[in-house]
Amino acid sequence: MNFWMGHKGDVEAIYSTNKNKLPPELIEDMRSRYGRASILLTLNTEPQRQEGKQKVVTVGELDGYLERGWEYVATLPDSRVVVRRV
Repeated sequence: MNFWMGHKGDVEAIYSTNKNKLPPELIEDMRSRYGRASILLTLNTEPQRQEGKQKVVTVGELDGYLERGWEYVATLPDSRVVVRRV
């Protein structure tokens, strides 16, 4: 199992041979690695807004989109319209 996890030796030996006290170098190495990985471990709680997203809507829906802050872009040949979120 240790081989598949990428360990080069028995990981338990590293953490158990020092009688519940880790060497300072190991602690600093763990802090450094956690710091680099923390970007991938944290959740982004702010929803990302997609700037410039376009949508095709019918002419009847156009007024509602314009009232909600969308911007008219173009009219398609089949009379539908393209709007963009601003």
